[in-house]
Amino acid sequence: MPDIVIERARADDAAAIEALYRVLGPSSPPQVSPERIARLHDHPEQSVLVMRVDGVVRATALLMFGLDVMFGEQDIALVENVVVDPACQNQGLGTMLMKEIDRLALARGVSKLMLLSGNQREQAHSFYVERCGYQASKQGFVKYRRMLLETAAEPHP
Repeated sequence: MPDIVIERARADDAAAIEALYRVLGPSSPPQVSPERIARLHDHPEQSVLVMRVDGVVRATALLMFGLDVMFGEQDIALVENVVVDPACQNQGLGTMLMKEIDRLALARGVSKLMLLSGNQREQAHSFYVERCGYQASKQGFVKYRRMLLETAAEPHP
């Protein structure tokens, strides 16, 4: 049985995380900085999680907590950039990673855990709904940096 550990990423995980992010197929190539990973390592509100299988990073996810005022003292959480090495998919690793995220969210007392996933990732969407218990109940919208720059240059009405 393999040795599986889920923990916060370390600076020396940057190259492995970047390689996993390439699987997501972003329009811009990912640039994962060891310094940025190091800054996030002990951050109380955000973490890059990695799953190590026999010491090798095989999956990752970004988990962010935010303060909310809608439900008393309950925070909200956002999951982003979830990826499992394609060579290791369909072995239960993604489910294990998502269960750990659920555990961390429950420990934090969140009112909800939100997940973003690219529209084209239909197989991942099925996984989130069928294996992880998510509901496709809302529609998300994204404004990327280039779009922010474009709209910032527009005159205000």
